[in-house]
Amino acid sequence: MGVRIMQTFSVLISEQMHPSECQRTVDHDYLTVTEERLERFQGMIRQKSISFAEKRGNITGYVGVIEHIKQSFPFIHDTKSPVERYLVANTSLVYRLQGSDASLKPALLCAHIDVVPIANPSAWEHDPFEASIHDTFIYGRGALDDKARLTGILEALEHILKTNGFNYRPKRTIILAFGHDEEVGGLHGAGMLAEFMIQRNWIPEFLLDEGMPIFDNVLGVDRPIALIGTSEKGYLTIKLTVEMDKDTAGHSSRPPREQAISILAQALSRIHDNPFPGVSHINDALRDMLTHIAPELPFVRRLIMCNLWLFEPIAKSMIEGGVKENVLPHVVSATINHRISPGESVASVIERDIAVINDKRVQVSVVQAFEPIDASPCDNIGFKVLEKSVRQIWPKYYVVPALMIAGTDTKHYSHLTKNMYRFLPVVLGHDDISRIHGPNERISLEAYEKLLNFYIHLLHNIDSYHETPNHHHTLTDL
Repeated sequence: MGVRIMQTFSVLISEQMHPSECQRTVDHDYLTVTEERLERFQGMIRQKSISFAEKRGNITGYVGVIEHIKQSFPFIHDTKSPVERYLVANTSLVYRLQGSDASLKPALLCAHIDVVPIANPSAWEHDPFEASIHDTFIYGRGALDDKARLTGILEALEHILKTNGFNYRPKRTIILAFGHDEEVGGLHGAGMLAEFMIQRNWIPEFLLDEGMPIFDNVLGVDRPIALIGTSEKGYLTIKLTVEMDKDTAGHSSRPPREQAISILAQALSRIHDNPFPGVSHINDALRDMLTHIAPELPFVRRLIMCNLWLFEPIAKSMIEGGVKENVLPHVVSATINHRISPGESVASVIERDIAVINDKRVQVSVVQAFEPIDASPCDNIGFKVLEKSVRQIWPKYYVVPALMIAGTDTKHYSHLTKNMYRFLPVVLGHDDISRIHGPNERISLEAYEKLLNFYIHLLHNIDSYHETPNHHHTLTDL
């Protein structure tokens, strides 16, 4: 591996793009966080669109988001609007703006309308569904994941229609896809949206979805890094079950030598004591990351970074068994969640778990599984328009392809396009990461304003990207 790393580093050059900066005082299409835009975003957060489990969510909350979108963006929903709207699987949405050039495949922008439950209400400093503002921060579940992006995409499209009128047509068709159950796997939201598009032969050139943010103060780099997810870890949840004969399970006063709980505990201990090794080869995602960021890092830190990003995390998330303190259970189970790096597979992880446990009394069954997604290219228009848009809003930041460590809806679109990119256009520090899916999720007003302008630039760049990185984006020439 050392030789291969050296070979890779020997040809590294900086690939950072340098377009001119978007400026509030110069760009006439700059979006400020007006009272109206703020109210639309707060209204989105106030909808309790919670997904609890597969096929189990707050339907009232989902419908609330859909109705709020319809009422908040009148130009998109006007009967004269060129934007087509479709309701899929009852509570997922598709919007389509037909382009003028039929030779260009569509651009697909994805987001999701659902949020995770509030696990610990007392830990919140402010009501998670009030969307109140404190010290220039908007607090609420979904403020980062994923209602800021959802609202920002719609704000950008609404602004373009309002400015250009209903005769406006981009060169490239734009499709927006908003699933309702991303937080529980996305099978019935994004999964159905993908099938809906296949039936109509809407095959996108590239896809842009939620992903990693802009990280501040990481890896010893002298400026923030915008991480564009070009690949995605797989997801595997397995259930370990030990079932003994009910008649021999025993009572706590006369416990048998072998108990279901102890057998399961040994299996969990073996898995814990035998973590997955780091990936032993440079895959495409790692190579692309090195190409973009390594020239900016000291050599030793480059090597550390290469390996830290690709370990296989294992989470023992649930244990079940027992009905009474003095009765030994005859059936016990534990749920384990794996995140699988590209280069591995669901089958190889299951095979390794069974070998590590090495006990036929422990049954291994699959609860849910998704294969890892290989790296998308960095020379595709999808990555380039993302990179250019980032550098227009944050001109001094690095833009780097990376492995997306969490799961997104993109897995449901992988048979539509190989060009899939994941990004959250918000700067986050170390203390902010725990707020996503945790207490006190929030976004600053300044960060939200930058997000809005990122999407205005993104829509323009999708339509007018060319190799010369000039900063001109008057809406009249779209």
